[in-house]
Amino acid sequence: MADCIALVAIRNHFKSNPANIDLDWNTPWKNAIIIEDRVEELYLHSKRMSGPIPSELGKLTNLEYLDLSKNNLSGPIPSELGKLTNLEYLNLGNTYRGNNDLSGPIPSELGKLTNLEYLNLSFKNLSGPIPSELGKLTNLEYLNLSVNDLSGVIPNRLGKLTNLEYLDFSYNDLSGMIPNQLGKLDCHRGGYGDGCNLDLSHNQLSGTIPAQLSELNCGFHGSTRECNLDLSHNQLSGTIPAHLGDLNLNYLDLSHNQLSGNIPSELGNPKSPLLQRRVR
Repeated sequence: MADCIALVAIRNHFKSNPANIDLDWNTPWKNAIIIEDRVEELYLHSKRMSGPIPSELGKLTNLEYLDLSKNNLSGPIPSELGKLTNLEYLNLGNTYRGNNDLSGPIPSELGKLTNLEYLNLSFKNLSGPIPSELGKLTNLEYLNLSVNDLSGVIPNRLGKLTNLEYLDFSYNDLSGMIPNQLGKLDCHRGGYGDGCNLDLSHNQLSGTIPAQLSELNCGFHGSTRECNLDLSHNQLSGTIPAHLGDLNLNYLDLSHNQLSGNIPSELGNPKSPLLQRRVR
């Protein structure tokens, strides 16, 4: 019953804004899956909802799935979302044409969501550093923080996310070196495609390309699992690690950096699908 009371409070929060016209306010549970008075899933994507995210969401402690993407939401991400410790899916993101305008820092409290497998905070105005506490989300398979105003270094602690298959930090203002630990990404399941996706493009990253990225577990030549690796539009220097040729690369973009030396012949392995595609 407490979950249903919280759900009505969330309804009233959004109903107070006359711009929110796409929800059936007479039956707030129409957009939810409720089992034995417990709200387990809440689908509020693409409802043209405006205003801040209500802190009352933190009272739905049985939630496993929460989707608020593709709305007109604004303001900060409530730290109360860190109370949703049963959550497996959290989507506050946008598409390219989305309108969510969330701002401020990523709450470190999200690091308490240790059951989380999917986290999308893309296409926002989020700022500040990436919380190192996200490294506690060891069940995470998908992490998208792209197209924000995030700054600072990529936390080494994210190397503990060994179940991660999709990581996109592109179009931010991140600086410092690429952590060696990111080479521990494990894409053996291919739940979000047929291999790894690592996109750190369009930042201010510097230093050399870690040789450890050649350890990405996305299969070797002849495997159906492939790697997409985009480090373009940064300030990377040094040579291209020859061991990247050991990966089953589907896509590789190292353009718009300060790299030197020759292109390793290993990238032309005749068994690699990359040989059939453009290397930039």
